[in-house]
Amino acid sequence: MMLARSIAAASLLALLLPSFASAARPDMLGKIFLQVEEHGEAWYIDPVLGMRTYLPDGQSALELLRMRGLGISNADLSLIPIGIEDRFQDADRDGDGLSDQLEDSLRTNKNVADSDLDGFSDGEEVRTGNNPNGAGKMKTDAALAKRLSGRILLQVETNGEAWYVNPADLKRYYMKDGNAAYQIMRFLGVGITNKDLEYFDIAIIEAGPETGLATKRCGTDMDCFIAAVGNTQSATVNFTYDFHLWTISTHVVQQLETRNVAGNIQYQDTYLSRQMFITPENRLAMKNNGKTDAQIDADLVQMQLSTDSVNVLHACTVQNTSALVDVLKNWKMGTFRYESGPEGLGGDYAAFGPCTETQIQNQ
Repeated sequence: MMLARSIAAASLLALLLPSFASAARPDMLGKIFLQVEEHGEAWYIDPVLGMRTYLPDGQSALELLRMRGLGISNADLSLIPIGIEDRFQDADRDGDGLSDQLEDSLRTNKNVADSDLDGFSDGEEVRTGNNPNGAGKMKTDAALAKRLSGRILLQVETNGEAWYVNPADLKRYYMKDGNAAYQIMRFLGVGITNKDLEYFDIAIIEAGPETGLATKRCGTDMDCFIAAVGNTQSATVNFTYDFHLWTISTHVVQQLETRNVAGNIQYQDTYLSRQMFITPENRLAMKNNGKTDAQIDADLVQMQLSTDSVNVLHACTVQNTSALVDVLKNWKMGTFRYESGPEGLGGDYAAFGPCTETQIQNQ
């Protein structure tokens, strides 16, 4: 549904222009590091928070990483190339080079080496970017893979299957269970010194010990998310809306998340994508003011590049859950009040608790 939000012009420009005040080193975000000066302890550098999370073992790693997961549609996930690591030790009953677990996720036949009977094994086709379930190449989107580098992606349209987008090759690796998570840590992790690791603060992630409820993954259902927030349950949702400023419009997909940490509610949101566009009416108005189509398109490209260069994280300690529920209902209806100043975030954010805004330079 097309929504419109009124946003202060100065605040919007702050979001659109690139920022060079990142709190984290971009080359390390999203990677899994192993402490080579200790006993090989594994750490994940969250690409949104710029903080590190300890991964004690495979099953714990899977649970912790899923909590930081980002919901994604099957259509968007299919645009990210599939990664195969030959050192992974998994059953492959048909000997086609794809593990049975990966074939379950890709919906290929794990009992037949060539699922589509085209003369090439499923493993050969995946490695060369071809479709193992039919004719032709698999369509990919390099820009999307780069934007999601280092993220844990959850298939919200199926059973919440987890994938890790490896920053080293921008391919996605399937994490079906704790064993798969352990092998990703072991074979995709890179060594790091204690000094370099200490650059990142430690993130403590817990899931609702007071409520006893697991994280509610609402996909794109805002009503589901609002209900979970009202029950003080940890939850995530992908929220889509459009906003308009002057002659430029932006289509936004934003992830909203709440966490119940020992009875205290924490909220954060971050952008998944922002796609700028110009409506036909606004394009005509700009041409009437002397702009050519080429000039308009060039301006749009520059604005999009500026937007893509930086992500924004809002993090809040919720002091009034009812106020947060009211704000979320307003957002769903397209009403949004945003203010930012030296004393922190105002507007809707100030209604439910103290909040901070962090700009993170994208890779």
